[in-house]
Formats: sequence, structure tokens, C-alpha cells
Amino acid sequence: MEDRKIVGELLALLGPGVLLLHCKPGTKKPLGKWKDLTVDSMADPAYLARLGRGNIGVVLGQRSSGLCSLDIDSDGGMTAFNDLNGAICQTLCTSGARGCNFWWKLQGPYPGLTPLKCDGLQWGEWRSDGAQTMIWGLHPCGDRYRFLRRLKPLTIGFADITWPQKMTPLHSFAPDEGDTERTQFTQSTQPTQRTEDTHADRSGKGVPVCVPLVITLDQALAVARTRAPGGNHERLFTLARGVKAVEASRGQALPESELKAVFERWFSDAKPHVKKGLSIDDYWFEFMEGYENVEHPLGAGVMEAAWAKALSSPPPAAAEQFQDLNLRRVVSLCRELWLARSRQPFFVSCRTLQRLLGHPDHIRSARWLRGLVRSKVLAVVEAGGAATRKATRYRYLPQD
Repeated sequence: MEDRKIVGELLALLGPGVLLLHCKPGTKKPLGKWKDLTVDSMADPAYLARLGRGNIGVVLGQRSSGLCSLDIDSDGGMTAFNDLNGAICQTLCTSGARGCNFWWKLQGPYPGLTPLKCDGLQWGEWRSDGAQTMIWGLHPCGDRYRFLRRLKPLTIGFADITWPQKMTPLHSFAPDEGDTERTQFTQSTQPTQRTEDTHADRSGKGVPVCVPLVITLDQALAVARTRAPGGNHERLFTLARGVKAVEASRGQALPESELKAVFERWFSDAKPHVKKGLSIDDYWFEFMEGYENVEHPLGAGVMEAAWAKALSSPPPAAAEQFQDLNLRRVVSLCRELWLARSRQPFFVSCRTLQRLLGHPDHIRSARWLRGLVRSKVLAVVEAGGAATRKATRYRYLPQD
């Protein structure tokens, strides 16, 4: 492909809603402040013209409609991963000097930018929010970036990926705090770590254990992103909890200058959705108040532990009436939440289930919760909603 044609061909290959980066020739360095760019830049003819005059990178994650890449450092690691994931590896695959990048459009929740180790050795990197990957031009070693499989990126869920044994850190999702669940939390202040990142379901496919892992500020910002008007109070508190998790992973508190910088990044993204009449100072004071009152960093919750146990334990007898394996897992989750609360009512929301299960929206999860009530698996103790700003509280009915 000639450089003057590559931009159009990349857009056709990657699909709409993808943000390409103009990078210095022979480097991985974007020209300009790429973190301030949006996909609107792709409608600028002058910007598109510049793209063809250097290396080209791709912004990943939410800014490119969920496009993510898995960077594998070695040819051996690429072969082993391909053997585990033959079907989903029939997707766009590129390479620079060694190893490769597999590209997918992610549906449902997925982790932020995460360096990966296998059996304690550097293995690669999961790239999404906060990252970019080179796709065209000259590698710093002198080789050209090339297509190993010139295919459109497949759309997958993160749970579709089977990881090699002894992969760390644990791949996981942080439940969206925007649904304002009021669960009780354990006293752990460290992000949960495990030596293996999946439990096997009955088909043998790996299923990620949903334990929040926030170890970078980019990940904390991704979890706390404001997507629509309303909910900024919860989002700010989620950001505060994420920052506390980062501090726990570093073993030290962040200086106020760094706290202010991460808050300003959050506010810049949330600005279209903030309340009229409130200034950036109002939101800064609210963030600092939440930061001072955080008791449990992201990753220290009963919900996470209950989901992990639901995935690893046999489903209760009440779940056997359902055919869908994920619906059985929801029954298991409800039982574990019931037990964790000493058989007292517990909160769970359809939006949390959406993120745990990778559903494209919360409608199916809401239907499942209503269905479990009709099936006498759950009983509503206290209805939630926008007025109470709480999730619905349930009682688990089966005697098991």
C-alpha cells in the first residue's frame, strides 16, 4: 500500500469511529498533544493529509469505539496465544520487529492499559483506554510495520479471551459505581491479586474473575468517566476510590499537585455533562471531600468477592431450572450476596450485572432480575430507582 492511500485503507479496515494519530517517522511518538484529540479530528482534511506523511498510530479504548489491542512481545508468545484462541485470533493482526498485536472491537467491560507478565516474565501489554498502538510506518529498528492478518477487527467480549496459565496481573473490571449500590465492604485496602486470571466454565472457556484492579491513574479515570448528565457525584467518588487504589499499589499518597492534575483530566472529559451554575472549583472541593472520606479503595468490595465465588462454585439447585449459563451465575451471585450479608437483604442493580456479564446494555439484566422475582428466586424488599438513587434491595428465597 502506498502512503498516500493508506489512510483511506486503514479507515476502511478499522471501521468508523476510530481515531488515527500522526506520529514522527521512524518513531512511536505522536506529534502534538494526542490525548487532547477526539475522533472529530478525522473529519478534518488537513489532519487526514498529515497522517499520510509519517508513522500512523491508533488511539485505543473508548475514544476509538472500543477498539483495543493485545501486544505480545515474542513470536513464541504469539504462537501459544493463537493456539489457545484460534477463533478470535482470526482478526486484524499486525507486527513491528517481533511478536504481534491482535486487534478487537470490545463489547462490554474491559480493563484499562495493563502491562502483562507470564510466570513472572515480561509477556506483553493489554492496550485500551490511555494507550495507542502503531499500525503503519517505520519501526524504530528499521523494519516496517506489517499486516500478518489483514482482516477487520472482530467484535468480542473480554470474557471470550483465554489467557495462558500464570498470567499476571489478574484481568478484571471495576463495577460501575454510577448505579450507586450500597453493599458492605471488607477491610482490605490492597487491589486483589491472583496467580491465575480465570476460572473455567462448563465449556472449558476461561471466564474472568470480576475483581477491580486499578493500578494506574488512566485506569482510575476510565472507571470514573462521565458518559451523560447526572451522576457526577458518584463518578467523582469513584475517581476518589480509584486514586486511593493507585496509592495503595504505589505504597504512598499522591501529592496534591498530582491529585489536582488527575481531577482536571476528569473535569475536562466531564465538562459537557456538568451542572450549570457549578464551577470547576465546586467539583474540585467535592472531589477532595470524597477523597478524604474514602474508606474502601476500588477492589475491596463484597460484590467482587461474591462474583468470584459465584464463578468458582457449583450453582445452587435453584439455578438448574434455567438454561443460560450466565443466568445461573446471576443466581449464584445472589446467593453469595445473601450469605455475605448473613442472610439479610442485599443490593444489586441491572447495570452492575450488565458490566459483569458483558451485556451491551442493562435491559437484558433488568429483565433477568424481574424474571428471578417471578420465578420465586428473589423477592423485592425495597425498590430502587432515580428517586432513591439506590439499587433495588432483594431477599434470596431458596433454602440452600
